Amino acid sequence: MPDRYQAVLTATYASFLDSSVLYPATGKDAKPVLQDAQKQKIATLVNTGPSSLNTTLAACGQVLSNAQNGQYSSKAALESDVSRNTPLLSAQVSALGSLFEGFKREEDAWVKQGATLSWDARTSAVTAQRAVAAQFVAAVQGIQNSVAADFQAAIKAYGPTPTPKPKPAIDWEGQREALLDAALDGALFVAIDTALLAA
Repeated sequence: MPDRYQAVLTATYASFLDSSVLYPATGKDAKPVLQDAQKQKIATLVNTGPSSLNTTLAACGQVLSNAQNGQYSSKAALESDVSRNTPLLSAQVSALGSLFEGFKREEDAWVKQGATLSWDARTSAVTAQRAVAAQFVAAVQGIQNSVAADFQAAIKAYGPTPTPKPKPAIDWEGQREALLDAALDGALFVAIDTALLAA
């Protein structure tokens, strides 16, 4: 299933958005602490364009699908695709963490706008939103780790179909002669070659 990583990312991203903290916590005026401009930056990194996590995970899933279906002509070709996608995925996951770190100045400024009466409430809301963001980043890192483990397993498993060992040739003539000699000598027991028995 080439899109398995994308499916996990989509579910993880949806959960993150659904868990966004509202301020105030109740009431018709409640709004997400996460600002629209911030949401757009996250959406761009996660879903939009050729440099998004979604696109890279699609490529990673395709590499593994190809490996499992025996579509790589050599182990070097598989390793080349792995080497091309792994650093890109790592950079994007790091960029996601850095993006949330960059939001802190804006969040701190938003808290200060609350003056004395709502300072504590806004601080609590921001703290809760940062915890949600940290869980999201950790979940995406988990996807990255799964991709890395699957890549290593695919590389390790790659190899030509083992050639069966040829059966040892049986000296039929030698066996016949031995049996005849034993019979002529009046032997009560004759040892028969295990290869002859197996044949």
